[in-house]
Amino acid sequence: MRYATLENPKTTLGKIVSKAFKTFKEWWDKTKKPEIAEKAKTSILQKLRESQAIVDQRKEQQNPNPKSNKLRPER
Repeated sequence: MRYATLENPKTTLGKIVSKAFKTFKEWWDKTKKPEIAEKAKTSILQKLRESQAIVDQRKEQQNPNPKSNKLRPER
């Protein structure tokens, strides 16, 4: 990784690794990065919707009739 980030490597190995990493980084930024970002965005939004639906469902189950008289003692 050290060779990959060098601007002007002096060794042959450093030059090869640096060139390969730059090529890969350009390819990643152009093709895969936007695709992954879009998938993550839609995945997060979908999880938020599902979580909100679960919360709403639990609220309905906990409070089916808010006007019930639970404070009155039984006779």
